[in-house]
Amino acid sequence: MIPHLSALIEMNLRGEMPMEEIVAHVVKSIALEGGEGDFETLSLELKKEVLEKLARYQKSGDWFLVSNTGMENYGPYAEAFLRKIRR
Repeated sequence: MIPHLSALIEMNLRGEMPMEEIVAHVVKSIALEGGEGDFETLSLELKKEVLEKLARYQKSGDWFLVSNTGMENYGPYAEAFLRKIRR
């Protein structure tokens, strides 16, 4: 289960959180604690967003997210996610 996902999606629908941050949250959550089952429960639209971001990451080799807590390298989470979820 991906923590707080429904609340984050609601925030996105209200314009309070960009999809980029939701995608990052999904990838990090699955990389750290989740698996294939967690990915399969996502909506088709969110799966598509995640896979598109991971494709961009694989092409560039970089993924940094800047938030109010600072800058974080999401490359290690992307790599762990890709090892768990084969597409």
